[in-house]
Amino acid sequence: MTMVTDVLDRVLGPLSDSLSAREVERISTLPSDPVMEARVDELAAKANEGGLSPDERREYELYIETSEFVAIMLAKARSRLNRAA
Repeated sequence: MTMVTDVLDRVLGPLSDSLSAREVERISTLPSDPVMEARVDELAAKANEGGLSPDERREYELYIETSEFVAIMLAKARSRLNRAA
């Protein structure tokens, strides 16, 4: 296991194991924030052009990492729920 995978398993395992099917569905269907989406799109465009400032790069990376965190947590919870079914 890589260090990142090990850390994610240790952090997300207990959290994802505590979610019910209803909670997973509710989290999965939460509406997105249009202001945040517009900001991410703006940062993505600037990143593709190589025009991000250091602060913008950190902000963009935080959006990406946070989104990945939630996606992994939900995937782990769904996997556990599917095995239990």
